[in-house]
Amino acid sequence: SFGHLFHPGSGMHLTIAQMDPSLVSKYVNNKASVDSFSKIFLMIVPPDPISPFIHGNTLQVLFIAVIVGFMIFYLSGKYQQLIMQKLKWLQHYAFKILSIIMLFSPIASFAAMSFMIGEFGVGIVWNMLGLVLTMIVSCMFFVVVVLGIIAKFAGFSIFRFLKFIKDEIILVFATSSSESALGPMIKKLTDNGASDSVVGIVIPAGYSFNLDGTNIYLTLVIAFLCHAFNIQLNIYDYILIIATLMATSKGAAGVSGAGFIVLAGTLAAMNGKIPLVTIGILLGIDKIMSELRSVTNLIGNSLATIIISKLERQLDTKKFMEALDQ
Repeated sequence: SFGHLFHPGSGMHLTIAQMDPSLVSKYVNNKASVDSFSKIFLMIVPPDPISPFIHGNTLQVLFIAVIVGFMIFYLSGKYQQLIMQKLKWLQHYAFKILSIIMLFSPIASFAAMSFMIGEFGVGIVWNMLGLVLTMIVSCMFFVVVVLGIIAKFAGFSIFRFLKFIKDEIILVFATSSSESALGPMIKKLTDNGASDSVVGIVIPAGYSFNLDGTNIYLTLVIAFLCHAFNIQLNIYDYILIIATLMATSKGAAGVSGAGFIVLAGTLAAMNGKIPLVTIGILLGIDKIMSELRSVTNLIGNSLATIIISKLERQLDTKKFMEALDQ
């Protein structure tokens, strides 16, 4: 809706011939793996327990995690405790490594922005700024209005909740990754009334299945590409886009740049209605867009955890409300 209300990209009159295919060649090479819904769902089951971690296939990693979780659940208490201790140790160092990697993200952002201006000129900055502003308005509307109504029904204000998780929001905005706040968010919610069992399931699963910001990003960017390259879509095309987004957005890792990869997969699954090469224009602002979608993902995911805890009667309401008032 906001994409058609503000028309980001209108007047740019770009052509496919202007784009360098080498910019997105690595995404084109992956087209065969996402060119149909059947392949998207078949990709969930990994060929072996190692390759999903090597290739970064989040859906397959989640599939393995669920299987391993059931196996641990049915083990005797002695072995269950031993394995859980090792997993917590591994988790701690995984987060440490992730935080170090995130320190290099500004360098990638600088290089991408410099390339975009050098390739298309300074004038393109204003058009890209229009897309960023539209994304900001869309995310703010979703958080304040949509999530605000849900929070109101749950008995608290969305603004109080945002104040409650402000440290995690700042962390995610700085790193452009919701993964960086995974550990702190789990600790904050469990320390302030939410059940360990609910938080332990909803937060990690939400990082792949509850990506509000990523879906807003994908729909806005597709509208932007249509306006910028004068691509006309009919109502059936829009229905196809929505259906495709519902499939391809699942399993997107909460790391910087993941939304861009999902966008490539979405366009590849649309049988050329929007040429995949067009996404090269977005490389320069993906860092900024990643910050916005990651923060929105974090807010939606953490709020969903509280709501589910409340519905399952696994929320210490008094303790949670006291935390909101601090």
